Amino acid sequence: MSLLRRTVVKAFSAPAGMSHSAVEPGAPREHSEALGRFFGSLGRAFEARGCEPTRGGRAGVEFRVETPGGAVFFRNGLHGMVSVRRLVDEERGAVVELLGVQRLRDEYIPIRKAVADEPGRVNTRARGAGFSYTSVNELVEEYMEGN
Repeated sequence: MSLLRRTVVKAFSAPAGMSHSAVEPGAPREHSEALGRFFGSLGRAFEARGCEPTRGGRAGVEFRVETPGGAVFFRNGLHGMVSVRRLVDEERGAVVELLGVQRLRDEYIPIRKAVADEPGRVNTRARGAGFSYTSVNELVEEYMEGN
């Protein structure tokens, strides 16, 4: 089992001298701080791609972006995960994905878990697959491509 763990750590580790951590420089002291930094990084990455995040009722906790694939709503529920909803006709659709961070060695790495294929229908493949590692840039790129 330890060999498998070392293999996973090596596969998802940043190249020597580099970091692909979910967060800004400086090690966060706790999971909630890392998640907050990750959430902020997502908003800034969308802005860098020309999407102006529209803040919801609670600034810093939720934002909405218009992408080529439609509107997407991100919300940091402050319970360890960020929910992602595709919006239909300005209404909040069902959660399609959950985002979070996982501590791996000395840094927090972004993770994702698909939840639903369409509103009200659970994606059974996602349930069996668990979660996968990702990055801020990978997430933004995928949403900008309209997937």
